[in-house]
Amino acid sequence: MAERPDDHFQVDPAKWSFYAMDAYRLAEDDTRTERYAAEVILAATAPDGVERSPMRVAEARLTLAATAARTGELELAVHTGLTAFGAGRRPLPSLLLIAGEVDAELHRRYPREQATAEFEGALHVLRETVLGNGSSVR
Repeated sequence: MAERPDDHFQVDPAKWSFYAMDAYRLAEDDTRTERYAAEVILAATAPDGVERSPMRVAEARLTLAATAARTGELELAVHTGLTAFGAGRRPLPSLLLIAGEVDAELHRRYPREQATAEFEGALHVLRETVLGNGSSVR
């Protein structure tokens, strides 16, 4: 934890895997993305399987959905993404950003697949939940 909370340039070491996961996802380095996403899920899950940080786990799952979509694993991408949508708390807007990346990748690679339409429909519902206006912006 930062000695000075007002020091915005200090990275919390406990969140390193979380930050790295996002950076590598954006850089499309899927091997490292998957490694850090697995670390995030492991760190955010108690030994009994209870998710201590469900939104962090949801973001890691969406990150894994993005890598699955990029590597040609449509069913895995959609299943993992939909699982992320089932997190037990109200989703954060940051979750929409990653879900939008997954949706865009699915539409780019698999535009006519039923699984892509299923993901898009679930994302629309998630957007309504988060934004409260039924936004269809990708």
